[in-house]
Amino acid sequence: HNPGALELTQELSCLLQHLDIELEVTTSVADLAACSHMLLYLDKRTWTDDDQRIAALSSDVKAALAKRVHLLLVHESEPFEYMAGSHAGVKFDDLLDCVDGGTPIELLQRKVYSEVAVPLKEGIYRPASLLLLARASGDQTRASALRQRTSSVKERVLST
Repeated sequence: HNPGALELTQELSCLLQHLDIELEVTTSVADLAACSHMLLYLDKRTWTDDDQRIAALSSDVKAALAKRVHLLLVHESEPFEYMAGSHAGVKFDDLLDCVDGGTPIELLQRKVYSEVAVPLKEGIYRPASLLLLARASGDQTRASALRQRTSSVKERVLST
């Protein structure tokens, strides 16, 4: 339901393998309660084109919020003017514009963007962006472990 999210988790997993870190990814909403995060990959395709897909993604996000699963927001930034972008970058403001391609109003009302999204850049900046994403997921997992007072939290990410 979230175009590009699975590909991003594969890209991140590839980088993390070099650091001997394993990322477990699921695409099944039934596994949501066992997940540390739900990845919400934000690019120009996220809230456009297919009303059924948008409704399904919106439903998945609402389920994550209801189950108090951390939303890991990732924003595919527009490429710099001197770079040809291979990803569907978008201005963040365009995600808020409810006229065309904006986030559904019920998600905005539920404060889906209450946390700052991890910015993803193109080209030579991509590895650094992925490391920021890895850090954001790890920081939230550690915070979750402290809240749950447990020493081991399985790192599982829902990517729909």
